[in-house]
Amino acid sequence: MMKQLVAFSCLCWFFGPSAGGGAVFAQGQGESDLRGRMESRRAEVAPVDESEAETGPRSKFPGMGSIDAWRSSLPELRAGNRCMKEKQWDEAIAHYKASVDLYEYQPRCWLQMGRALQRKGADVADQEKCFRKALKLDQTNWHSWKELANILYMTKRYGEARESLASAIQLNPPPQGKQELERMIKDVDSAQRGADTSGRNTGD
Repeated sequence: MMKQLVAFSCLCWFFGPSAGGGAVFAQGQGESDLRGRMESRRAEVAPVDESEAETGPRSKFPGMGSIDAWRSSLPELRAGNRCMKEKQWDEAIAHYKASVDLYEYQPRCWLQMGRALQRKGADVADQEKCFRKALKLDQTNWHSWKELANILYMTKRYGEARESLASAIQLNPPPQGKQELERMIKDVDSAQRGADTSGRNTGD
């Protein structure tokens, strides 16, 4: 009887964690898929909140600088995102600046700071600096390309704006994001044609 109990306990020990681990893994996959869909939807409807989920426990270390500095910067990044939700632009900018002071290699923080500056109506050059810094650190985020394109469009650098939008589309954004980028390309092309026509009419 004792041998049977020992054998049963060994079997439970051997199979229990495997089964439990499988369940946890499957649940984690479901949560990850759902989180991905929610993030995509949030990015389409309210781009200002797009990076917030990336500052949570599953956020990955960018691989540059000190991991301790990166960890210490995340609370400021989260605080900035909360202020963005409340449309507290000055407070958000202050938190983002504090975050990059602690850890300058977080591309999403630079992206969000640029957005906060944009919503505040700050100097366009400062906005552009943030978006370019975000892209220097990570060229795989289509939002950064789109935000830079918007700055380039506003400052009538239509050729560069179109290149930025093309880079964004190449990153396979979600359908609504792709439609938005395509509309922006049409606006850029229209503005470029208008500028060319104006230049010819004035003899430039």
